[in-house]
Amino acid sequence: MFGNFHELHVQPLARALKTRADYHISLLESVPPGDELLRSRPTAFDHVYSIPVASEGLGRVNCLRQVGKLLLRRKCVSRFMTLYRLLAPMARTSSSRQYWKQFCRTADELQRRALLSRIVEEFDLFHLHYMDPSLSETIRLLPRGSKLIVSIWGSDLMRSSGARNYIGQLELCERASFITVRSLELREMFLTKFGRHFAPKLRIAKFGSTTLSRIDVQDIRSLRTAFREEFTIPENKVIVCVGHNGNVDNRHIEVLEALSGLDSSVKNGLTLVIPMTYGAPTGYANDVRAAVERAGGDFRIIDKFMDSEAVLQLRAATDIMLHFPVSDALSAAMCETIYAGNLVVTGAWLPYGELRRRKVHFLEITRFPDLCATLAASIGDLTRHRAMVNSTKEKLREVLDWEELSEGWEKVYASALGNW
Repeated sequence: MFGNFHELHVQPLARALKTRADYHISLLESVPPGDELLRSRPTAFDHVYSIPVASEGLGRVNCLRQVGKLLLRRKCVSRFMTLYRLLAPMARTSSSRQYWKQFCRTADELQRRALLSRIVEEFDLFHLHYMDPSLSETIRLLPRGSKLIVSIWGSDLMRSSGARNYIGQLELCERASFITVRSLELREMFLTKFGRHFAPKLRIAKFGSTTLSRIDVQDIRSLRTAFREEFTIPENKVIVCVGHNGNVDNRHIEVLEALSGLDSSVKNGLTLVIPMTYGAPTGYANDVRAAVERAGGDFRIIDKFMDSEAVLQLRAATDIMLHFPVSDALSAAMCETIYAGNLVVTGAWLPYGELRRRKVHFLEITRFPDLCATLAASIGDLTRHRAMVNSTKEKLREVLDWEELSEGWEKVYASALGNW
């Protein structure tokens, strides 16, 4: 397995596959400077190969030292070609800063290629997570005829545009033996964007959440109390969670601007909780703070790392989650909040057909001007909404439970290997 991914998805996938067949699964991970990732923790993988990336962050001396080691391992002709690739951009860039960035990008790619060339012969199947067009060159290093699964995560399909990205992604898709998406909606988006001749390659295979099984064995009331005590939120306040991380695509500022129109009687009865624990670009957290201060009312911004226990407490303590990303395949945070027995208000434009078809209870709006009325009505009728959530939440197991989903992945792997 390799590509751009989150450990919380690929580790459970590896474990699920190993319960169904005798797989040897290794991970090729990209390690930013100073990031330990999987190296310091037990993993589901038989081996973890680490490729240092973001050479720019290492500093010039350390970066050049790494490149020097890479050159010394190469034969004379290959060494010359490597030097050419590293130095050629100098003639095309107008500043030393631009050249250095290009140098570092090339250094990262060369290190990735060097490691892949040493290990590719050990494997029968390669699984690329996230359709990153920059990995098209890496894919060319795979042995001719080797099997490749490309898994689309969501934003790689819905937030990627431009001819250069399209060409790189198209190359990945053409090389793939199978392409996985998580839903019928994403399948249709893919075929519309890349062409219906890819239909025979497409398979629906879903990533799950380990949080569901943890919610099953927890005392939800205790988790809610612990969260309120940690953030000094009174018992009589309704907790409204805005988004699930610091990414701009959560549209925090648009949501907060819409909430500024709430009647003061409603506003005074709630506390806005805004998780900004990761994904926030420089300065964005300050912009969100300014927006929530303009909106008025009680709020908490969470900007420190949340471990799995803290995340569980947030899911349980949230009375209402406001979830309005630009695009989304299916938010685990949203589903976990529902599974904990709480209400979600989201955008009708999002491709959540697999929840709608199962009649999982949540509310939708088509435009932000409707948010205040929907939220006020939800707070006034929260007991009924909670009852409806609790009566339908078990259907989320079909969508996110790894025990339910592992068979689909096993079929994809077995088909790719010619065993199905």
